Amino acid sequence: MIHLGTDAADAYARGGALLAAHLADTITTCPASLGEMVGAWLLEHPSKSNTWLLKSFIAHVGSTPTRMLDNETIESYAAKLRRTKLAPRTMRGKMNTVMNVLSWAEAKGWIDKIPRRPKLPRPVNNPRDVPLTDLAVVFEELKASKKRLRSDAVLRFILATGARPKEARLIEWKDINLERRVIVIPKHKVAGRTGKPRSLYLTDDALEILRDAPTAKKKKGFVFLSRRGTPYTTSGLRSVLVRLDEKTGVKVRPYMLRHTFAQNALDQTGIENVAKLLGHNDLQTVQVYAQVRDQRVTEVVAGLRGPLSRSTLPSPKRKARKGAKVSTRKRRGTSKRSVRKSAGGNAA
Repeated sequence: MIHLGTDAADAYARGGALLAAHLADTITTCPASLGEMVGAWLLEHPSKSNTWLLKSFIAHVGSTPTRMLDNETIESYAAKLRRTKLAPRTMRGKMNTVMNVLSWAEAKGWIDKIPRRPKLPRPVNNPRDVPLTDLAVVFEELKASKKRLRSDAVLRFILATGARPKEARLIEWKDINLERRVIVIPKHKVAGRTGKPRSLYLTDDALEILRDAPTAKKKKGFVFLSRRGTPYTTSGLRSVLVRLDEKTGVKVRPYMLRHTFAQNALDQTGIENVAKLLGHNDLQTVQVYAQVRDQRVTEVVAGLRGPLSRSTLPSPKRKARKGAKVSTRKRRGTSKRSVRKSAGGNAA
């Protein structure tokens, strides 16, 4: 007897995976339930993220017969997602994974038609950079704290290079080329997709941070170490900044430092160079930063009073439209013709 656990969603996922594994070579018909079908898909696409993204869907459909799949099934799941407190981007990620499963099942001939994709809230590209004046307050507080002083260097390095927090905290001296001002990172977030190492370019500020690092004398092992002598964790860096929220009144997180670098770089160079600095191969990914800037410009323009404002310049004279009535009333004063005539009369 196999124990699949007490959680229903996990049990369906594990059960479906076991069933698919048992019938992997001989399965030719559609699994009886949607839960089993999802489990079979997870067998071919194993990952923790896929399992997490599909967990709520498995719990929702459970033992629903596969033949009962229709638009209402997917719409009811979308309604469940809307009632949660999940971010719009997370909702869409879950739904995208479900649609991937259904496309896979359709290709196998297990379902006749993919239900239509329901509408979900659109993610908003909220600005995640921090004003430099606020950052100055945060870093001053870090310097004043002896316990958190070591974390000051790695956080400043993220701000100076636009490195991802995981990249910054795991940098090793053997990967640094100070003469070429570059760090070659073999293992990084998108290494699986690109198949190439990540080049992290060093600004003047970044070079100064590396030269002042406590490990700069030996230049062995990891560059940034915690008080325990081990590399920082991403959650550890986050907790350092969370503790400063109440003291400084400024919310800063490690990834927000990367976004601040990107916005600052856009002020000085083109979007192609910014993509290279951030390690993005697709310019569409960097367009998010540009969209945030456009949004801010729109907000500024809405309250901007330009030089043509009524309060600064008189309104321009308007020409009479065709067909409009023209006043025949004589203006006060003397015309130029009458002035010349009177002047000639006086001269005579």
